[in-house]
Amino acid sequence: MAAVRVVVLALLAFVPAAWADSVTVAGLTFSDELGGFRLLSASGGGTPEDPFVVVEEVTAPEQVVLTIRGSLEAWPGRLAHNRIGSDHPFGYALRKVVINRTDSVWTGYDVELQQPLGQASTQDDGLSFGEGSVYQRYAHADLFRVARVVQKPLDSIAFSVGDVPPGGRIALDFVVTDIQERPAIFLAQRRPWMVSGR
Repeated sequence: MAAVRVVVLALLAFVPAAWADSVTVAGLTFSDELGGFRLLSASGGGTPEDPFVVVEEVTAPEQVVLTIRGSLEAWPGRLAHNRIGSDHPFGYALRKVVINRTDSVWTGYDVELQQPLGQASTQDDGLSFGEGSVYQRYAHADLFRVARVVQKPLDSIAFSVGDVPPGGRIALDFVVTDIQERPAIFLAQRRPWMVSGR
């Protein structure tokens, strides 16, 4: 029995960090604590050339929410906490790789900034997808041909014209900017148009 316990503990020691429910990269902590999906990994530097890459599996048919805490570590000799070069005090590039573990084909995918949780980010709160900068046009996806950035009455991006079958994955690219440091922000994710599995 002791030998079995040693083997189990040894195997657990080699379980990759991808199975964690939160991952911290360069001062930001990404978490799947609100459920409905599993965070597999987070990596990268937050620049347009080397974005943060967050990989997740979505199992819930309804909305899921990625929690982002902390503040970017300051870069020596540069403006602190902005990695995209915009005029915002805080900013980073984010790529979300989302794996469809539902039994439905996704024909659209929306992301929405919320702060606090459950309350839409408004145009006046300073939290946005690069509002007022050239990086607002950075939003795109590999499997959806249209990315529509909405500023009023909430901050969201609607990706459409394409589909993600069950078991498929999609990569979404955009920037997140802010004018103040916050203890947490929330990225709500929804599939507004879904059809039954093929």
